[in-house]
Amino acid sequence: MKLILIRHGLQTIERREGKSFEILSEEGISILTKTIAHMRENEIIPDYIYTSPLPRAQQSADMVGHVFNCPVVVEEALGDDFNPEQLDKHISEAKVQSLCMVGHAPTLAGYARTKVREAPSIGRGCCLVLDVDRGSFSLFGYVSADGMQEFD
Repeated sequence: MKLILIRHGLQTIERREGKSFEILSEEGISILTKTIAHMRENEIIPDYIYTSPLPRAQQSADMVGHVFNCPVVVEEALGDDFNPEQLDKHISEAKVQSLCMVGHAPTLAGYARTKVREAPSIGRGCCLVLDVDRGSFSLFGYVSADGMQEFD
C-alpha cells in the first residue's frame, strides 16, 4: 500500500462575521494544483483521504479528492489533538491500494519520521509517499510543484 502524506497548502486569513479562518491562498492553491498534477503523472493516486478538520487542510483534501474522485473524511486525529495511534489504526485496517492523509507540520512529518527515520520535512502543498508492507514502512517519493523525487 502507498501512504500519501500531504501538508496543506499556503494559507491566508479570511475574516467573516468577526471570526478569522485560515484558508488556502491563491499561491497555495496554485502550488497544490501543480503538486496534484505531478501526483497524477507519477500515478500517485489516492483511493481514500483522511483530513484534519482545520479549513486549510480540508480545502487541500477536497482539491485532491475532486481530482482523483475519491472520498474525503474528516479525522480529528490529524488536527489539533494529533493522535498517531488512531492514524496507525487507519493504516492497519485500510483495504485500499493508496491511503492519503492531509494535515499539518510538524505533526505530519514527525509522524513520518516515526515510521522512516530519514523522512524529509514536508513543504506546504507537497506530499511524501511511503510504501507500507505488512507494517513495515519505506520511503517511496516526494512530490512538489516542481515534480517528483524518487527514493532508492
